[in-house]
Amino acid sequence: MSTASPDESRALVLSSAIRLFFALVISAFFADAYFFDGWLITVDVLVLGFALLGMLTLWNEPMKIRPVTLSATLPAVAGAALGHVLMTYGGLHPALAGALAGSLCAALPLLGLQRASAWAAPFYVGVFAGTSAAVILHGAVWVLLAGLMAGVLWSTLTDVWSGIGGKMGLTGFISATTMVLFNEMILGNRPPVLPMQVVDLGHELAVPLAAVSAIATRGFVMRGGWSAVAASAGPTAMLGMVLFGLDIALAGPLTAAWYGGSFVGMTQPTRIQSPLALGLTAAVFGVVLLRLQSTMVGWGGVLGSTACTCVLASLGLQALLSRLRPATH
Repeated sequence: MSTASPDESRALVLSSAIRLFFALVISAFFADAYFFDGWLITVDVLVLGFALLGMLTLWNEPMKIRPVTLSATLPAVAGAALGHVLMTYGGLHPALAGALAGSLCAALPLLGLQRASAWAAPFYVGVFAGTSAAVILHGAVWVLLAGLMAGVLWSTLTDVWSGIGGKMGLTGFISATTMVLFNEMILGNRPPVLPMQVVDLGHELAVPLAAVSAIATRGFVMRGGWSAVAASAGPTAMLGMVLFGLDIALAGPLTAAWYGGSFVGMTQPTRIQSPLALGLTAAVFGVVLLRLQSTMVGWGGVLGSTACTCVLASLGLQALLSRLRPATH
């Protein structure tokens, strides 16, 4: 009977700790951020329950911890700075600010800067960390530090949950939250408990809009040859500019619905193969967004974290159905 070497044992402990950490973050985020009345509490419980099951199905996947690189950390810092500037000083809705920032980075290869194609993913992760409200991340230093941490996490954990849509936003959320905790411990700047904000779209358009966004995003990548960042950010930016330009009352929530749906659509076909299943996963995201009562207003990465949870829930449901399906001979 062979025994694991010390290096293999350390790697196993580290990988298990990382997986457990992500599971705890998802659980704490979802349990703290969403409180529903009526039948929506059932949606909340089911999504979180299936998401935890989905995490278990990924538990034994091989995990490779990569070294920290400047090519990942510096773009993430730049993304956090640009996203925060567009939102805080440009007065843009967080979804539109993030989409515009991501579009700018994704467009750089078209301008002849081919090396920028490798910067897009960490840049986008940094954007999610940076699009936190100023009352959450106090000052430019903490925004840049959140971007730096996002780059470090993305650089080292790129292969963790590979192909899971929303992981970028989850990474940005973890980074922003960590800087908030450091700020409170070091300087005593506790973030304010903002009033419970109810985002009521007024109708159910968010559900099909998120579903269409997910399927369209995959189409842009698979058939159009777009990068994942361009497929997510570009259409969101165009939609947001049209809606806000026309002064549509629901411009913010509808842009957020498309934006979050695109995160689901970034999921690789090896994870969710069927376009129908992908659309249904995004529709669940839309249902969650339909009446979002969040205690985490102003925190960057919330949409991505929600999308990631819904994707994990879809994987958990797939695993359960495969177990229940009778074996064919």
